[in-house]
Amino acid sequence: MGKIKVPVPGARGETGTIEWEQDLVCKWQPTERVLQYWRSIKPSNKPNPSPWAFDLLELAPHLNNIFLVDCDREDGSFRIRFVGPALAVAHGGDGTGLVIDPKTESKLGQLTVQLYNAVIDIGYPCITRARALVTPRKGAREFVDNETIFLPLAEDHVKITRIAGCQTFAFEDRPLVTSN
Repeated sequence: MGKIKVPVPGARGETGTIEWEQDLVCKWQPTERVLQYWRSIKPSNKPNPSPWAFDLLELAPHLNNIFLVDCDREDGSFRIRFVGPALAVAHGGDGTGLVIDPKTESKLGQLTVQLYNAVIDIGYPCITRARALVTPRKGAREFVDNETIFLPLAEDHVKITRIAGCQTFAFEDRPLVTSN
């Protein structure tokens, strides 16, 4: 398994670990199911599936926790294509359509750019586990453990143009935040 230390957005300024390997295993069922789906659509002779093969309808039970990010390798920006409803609530708003430009972003935006670029550079499914500051209830913010899987998608099966992901939270007094 490969591991590198990268800044993880929302993790109290801590450096988290991003892990990758071809046989990566997630700890929590929702992220593991999304990873298994990615593996099922990946051609056996190519490193990554195409963005068009990734069908959100196939992942309907986990849609609340899924996100899609378009990668513009020419200018280094990222566009949030889709944010699942549970993620929008947890992070305090729906970021769908937001463009993350590395030249103009805040510190948090810069951390997000570094994380997405690490996923692109690695070129395999990656996972982070960290504590994130989220808003699970209106007006209440708290640190919770989360597991996030990042899945590269490539138009030509090599050049990554989109990242699909699933983020699952564990709250001490509640079960995992997921749609099922």
